[in-house]
Amino acid sequence: MKCEVGQEIEIPFLADHIELDSNKLVIEEIHQGGMGICLKVRAVGTGDHYALKTVQKTFFEDNDIWQMFLEEMKTWINVSSCDGVAEAFCLTRINEVPFVCARWMDGGDLRASAEFITSHGFYVNALRIARTMEWVNQNHDLIHRDLKPENILLDSDGRAYVTDWGLSRPIAKAESRQPMNSVRPRINLTEAGQFKGTITFASPEQILGQPDIDHRTDIYSFGCILYFLETGRPAE
Repeated sequence: MKCEVGQEIEIPFLADHIELDSNKLVIEEIHQGGMGICLKVRAVGTGDHYALKTVQKTFFEDNDIWQMFLEEMKTWINVSSCDGVAEAFCLTRINEVPFVCARWMDGGDLRASAEFITSHGFYVNALRIARTMEWVNQNHDLIHRDLKPENILLDSDGRAYVTDWGLSRPIAKAESRQPMNSVRPRINLTEAGQFKGTITFASPEQILGQPDIDHRTDIYSFGCILYFLETGRPAE
């Protein structure tokens, strides 16, 4: 799919879901990452902004990457009922390319905003992130596995939201309870011995590729985020 700034697109399901006056949106910005692409779009009529995320065209024929993307989207929508998760509204197709539509966060990510966060904002958001991850773990048996400042977004009021669920995976509890049916395990995409994540915020057991990591790996990453916010540099 070719996307251009100023291009008009239609997403009827989004308009129905959040009661927009029009199903037309205009692309205002295009952001490309390592594998993904994110469009900032403006709703015609209200002027509200939303984000559309998919993988870049060069990865369209990579089945593993597409599988991981689709699993991330389903997981993201499932956990969006938590107030501390950057809300994803729906999956949609634009010119046969699947996109997830989410709320646009005007405050950017935590890394870019770290130096502007007040002491009050630090503690409020630290508690908010911790409670969000506790909720996700307790309600969906999930660990994130890639908590880092870039994956914490801020709204216009400076409230933090967890995003980017591409490496999340179900875990089994001590009583051998199976993961909830709301998300499907991705064991074939996260094999033991393979490190996936961001090394400066990953736990030692995750870096070593141990197969039995649990919620404590996210606690370690969360601690690294707090250290970064306090010092301005990653933990060593």
